[in-house]
Amino acid sequence: MLRSVTLSLALPVLAAACGLVQPPPPPDTRMVQIEVRNMRGHPTALAVATLTGPLLGAAQPALLHANSTANVTFYIPSGGDWWIKVNEAYEIQRADLGPLLEQGCAISIELQVTGLAYTCRRQ
Repeated sequence: MLRSVTLSLALPVLAAACGLVQPPPPPDTRMVQIEVRNMRGHPTALAVATLTGPLLGAAQPALLHANSTANVTFYIPSGGDWWIKVNEAYEIQRADLGPLLEQGCAISIELQVTGLAYTCRRQ
């Protein structure tokens, strides 16, 4: 009886702690902080993908709540083509963001109801 009570108390704590742990960054990537504003009325999934598919753990947090703003950590590949994916429907290509990041821009992405926009603020 005591064992089941102990387990029933320990499991929720363990589950909550696991939810706080972020996956490790994908290999051969660099970290980029981007402010993302979700102006949509529903949660939005974020990801980084390459020609071979999505990179696990490359967008943290990977889910942005409706009508919220967050500083998202993206792990982008050091070389080759990559995309930031938004709900699998919208993509921002390396060709668009890469030069801005190299110029030292602080990038902001706004997820609008009908699309998205991104801006560069010089640091």
